[in-house]
Amino acid sequence: MKFQLNTIPAGIPTWFIARQHRFTTNTHWRNGVLFADTPEQKHLALVQAFPHERYLQLTVRGAYPLNFFVLLKDGIEKTLERFPGLQIQRKIPCLGHNGKPCPHEFDYEQVQKRLQKQKHTIECPEATEDEDVSVTALLQGLYWTKQDAVLDSLNDLKNKVDKGNDDIKNKLDNLLELTQREFTNAFRREQSKIDSHCPNVFVLRPHGSKVWQRNITGQKLDLQLYCQAAGCWHPTQEGGLYEINEPAEWLRVTAPYISRLFRILKYAAPIVGPWLGVVNPKEYETLFKNDLELFKELATKLPELKESKDLELADKIARGEDLDPERSDGAALRALRQLLDEKDPQQHWGGLKNILTPEGHYLWLCEHHAAEYKR
Repeated sequence: MKFQLNTIPAGIPTWFIARQHRFTTNTHWRNGVLFADTPEQKHLALVQAFPHERYLQLTVRGAYPLNFFVLLKDGIEKTLERFPGLQIQRKIPCLGHNGKPCPHEFDYEQVQKRLQKQKHTIECPEATEDEDVSVTALLQGLYWTKQDAVLDSLNDLKNKVDKGNDDIKNKLDNLLELTQREFTNAFRREQSKIDSHCPNVFVLRPHGSKVWQRNITGQKLDLQLYCQAAGCWHPTQEGGLYEINEPAEWLRVTAPYISRLFRILKYAAPIVGPWLGVVNPKEYETLFKNDLELFKELATKLPELKESKDLELADKIARGEDLDPERSDGAALRALRQLLDEKDPQQHWGGLKNILTPEGHYLWLCEHHAAEYKR
């Protein structure tokens, strides 16, 4: 991806290189850097500044580069925010035609607008034949409000992984990390507000029971907070479990958010690691799978709330529509914050700490995963 600028201010790309130091390969120079996402260097990223041509360029290579690409793109965007008034034109390279590369670059904002107008292809002026380019393919992973393509890929990969395939599993892990991170990032503006600033990944369990009653609004619930480490969501180990005695109104307000959360959480896996402490791995895996199964059953019952006063929102859930996070989820996050303050006035929240990452993402992390950003 290319970031065409009206000028290259001092501090670009050096400030970006410093912020992304956790990806260092110790290979950097005045106008560029080579990053890797893991010590094994499964994916490499080259970021270069061209002062005379006044642009930055981000290129990522590897088996499944999308996740690392989007993470570093967010880091560049955060860097550019330091320079008010900077004119930025973002360009996406053409996908090529008939297996051959193409020199054309599409304007990112124009491609976005085309998708917003429900137009799914765009013409490339370099194409020798009448061959349009897929807008969805150009924007995959870059335009999160249209996440169906990524979720469909996750679902397809999960089915293949169940049959046993390490290569496919690696791709699934990368897409899962991307999906979970972008889900939490979607609520960045709401999470920066005092009245909705709280952990926002959780599961719901029937209190004192292993099954849901027919009428879920009349059943007590347990809310279990999860650590939001991208690609490694897991329940908190000490605390973070709260009883909801009268869930009817709370569910009506949070139902749209819960529906969105389940679409992501259902792809999570019980990954064992040092963050589990002394928990028996087998017991943890059983607990995790039970959480997902119960959450799945709850999600199927959410459309029943269409009889409530929140008819419009519930109808959207029933139709499976995506909801604007700033409209529907703002109220849900405020209701969640109010509940957590009532149940946990000391704001221990299962030991989760709020971390603002170098890419500008708010993540609520356990002590182990928070330490990765404090080195």
